[in-house]
Amino acid sequence: MSGKYMKVKKIVIPTLTLILISSMLFGVSACSKKEAKNMSQQASEIEIEYAVPNYDSGEESKVELLPWLQLSSLETHKELRSAFEKYFNITGKTGNKEGTLYYNPATQTAEQNVTYLMATQNSAISQYLLSEGYMGEIGELVGDTYTDVETDSPEAPYAVINSYFELLPDQEDGKFDGDSTISRAQAMALVMRATTQVNEAQAPEENKDFTDKVGETTYTNFAAPMDEYSYINTSNGLNEKSFSSTMTKGEYIALVTNYLRANYLAEIEANGYVDNYSDTSSVSITTVKDAGDIKYQKAINDADKGVPTDLYNTFKVAIANGYLTEDTLSDWDSALTKADALELFTTMATNAYNTYQLYSDYIAPVTATTDNKDNTDSSTSEADTPRAESGAYLVTDEDGKAVLKEEYEIENSKWADINGKWDAVHQWNLYAQSQGADGASGWTWEYINGKAAGDQPSYAVYMKEGSPDYGKVFHVGDYLPDGNQFCGTMEEYAANMGNEIIKEAQKQGYETYTGEDGRGYIVVPDD
Repeated sequence: MSGKYMKVKKIVIPTLTLILISSMLFGVSACSKKEAKNMSQQASEIEIEYAVPNYDSGEESKVELLPWLQLSSLETHKELRSAFEKYFNITGKTGNKEGTLYYNPATQTAEQNVTYLMATQNSAISQYLLSEGYMGEIGELVGDTYTDVETDSPEAPYAVINSYFELLPDQEDGKFDGDSTISRAQAMALVMRATTQVNEAQAPEENKDFTDKVGETTYTNFAAPMDEYSYINTSNGLNEKSFSSTMTKGEYIALVTNYLRANYLAEIEANGYVDNYSDTSSVSITTVKDAGDIKYQKAINDADKGVPTDLYNTFKVAIANGYLTEDTLSDWDSALTKADALELFTTMATNAYNTYQLYSDYIAPVTATTDNKDNTDSSTSEADTPRAESGAYLVTDEDGKAVLKEEYEIENSKWADINGKWDAVHQWNLYAQSQGADGASGWTWEYINGKAAGDQPSYAVYMKEGSPDYGKVFHVGDYLPDGNQFCGTMEEYAANMGNEIIKEAQKQGYETYTGEDGRGYIVVPDD
C-alpha cells in the first residue's frame, strides 16, 4: 500500500540539535531550559525535501467538513453503516446505539461516545481486528460503496472502518483513495480523531501557537493535540510547508508509538501498576540500522544507511511493547498512504491492548477435533479429555464443535443473560476485573505480578461456584482445573520452566548445581 517517498522541492527549516530532539521525545533532561533556549537560537539550519501528497492537496480542501459528532450520532455512509452494525449485532437508533462496540473499556459501562481506540481496547471487538478471517468478512461489507475498492482487496476492511468511524473522511463521494499518499496534517488529524472522545473539553479549537507555525487548514485544529507525539513537530521544524507535505511511514509509526506509550504510562500510573515494557536493551532490529546523528533527510534519501538514533530508539520501543514486528519497518522511508495509516493504527493499537491487558492471554474457543473420541455427551469422561495442544479440556457444543469446557459452561451460565452467549465470557472477564483481578481464564481469576498482584508473585484463584476447588489458590507452574498450566509473567514462566528442567535432570540421575548467577546448571558427564 505504501508509495515511495517522493522528493519534489527543497525548503529550509530551522531545527534544534539531536540532543534537544531526544530530550523532547523521550523526556530525558539533556540540558537546562536556559541552555535549550540558547541552543534553539543558535541552531543550524538543515535542508529537507518535501513531497506533495496525493490526498486532498489542492489549495481548496475537498474535505469540506470533518464531522465532530459522537459515534452513535453519525449518519454518513448509511448502507455501509447499517451493514457494519448488523455484522456486530448493534441495535438502536441514531444517537442511542446498543451492542458490544458501544462500550467503554475504561469505565466498563455502555458508551455512545466511542472512539476507534476504545474499539481496539474492547476485547469483544479486538479479536476481530487481529483476525485475517474476520477482517476479510468486514471487508465484504464495503459492497459497492466505493468504485475503487473490491470487497476482497486488502484495503476493504480499512475502508469500512474508516467510513464507520469517519477517521479521515473521503475527499470524493464513492472513492476511498486508499493508495493516495497523505500529509502530516492528515495523518495527525486521523490519529487525533481515532483517539479522542467528542466533548467540549477536547473539541478541535484553535491552538494559536500551533496555527501560527503550520497555518490554517481543514486539519490544523484536529492535528494540534498530536504535535507533542510527532517526530517532526513545531519544536523541531514543523512549519506550513512540512505540515502539508507527505509523511513517511516511519514518522507515522513514531507518532502512533509515542501516543500509545504515553497513554499506557498514564494508565499504569493511575492504577499503580509497574511498567514492564520500558527496557529496550534486548531489542535488536535487523531491518533498519541505527545511523547515529545522520540527518533525517539524508536518511530518507538513502534508507540503507539507517535512521537517526532518536527515531531508531522509538522503533525499539514499538517492538518492545509489541506494537509491531521489525518487518514492518523495512520500508520506513515510504510515503504513507491513507490505507497504510488505517492499517498501522489498527494493528499497533490492538497489539498494544493485547500486550498490556491480561485478556490477550485468554485462550479463545477452538474448533479442534477430538481424535474420534465419542464425546457427544458433554458429561462423559471422554468429553473431559485434555486437548493436547494446550491441556485444556474440551466438550462438544450444540453445533458439534469441540470447544473449551469452561468457556462452554460460562456461555451457558447467568453471564449469558446480559448480552447473550456470544458475550458471556467477555462479561465474566469484566466482572473479574471489577473485583480486582487482571482477568479470567475460564473460571479462574488471574493476578499478575506488577499488576493486580503488585510486587507479589503471580497467582490465580478458581472461582467456579459450587466446585470443590472454589477459592483454591494456584501458583506459577500449577495446573488449573481446566487442564492449563498457570504461567504468570513471561519471566516467571521461564524461571519455572528452568526449575522443572533441573528437577527432571535430578530424577534422571544427573548432578546439578546453582551457579553464582543464581541459575541452575546440569552436569553432563563426558562419554
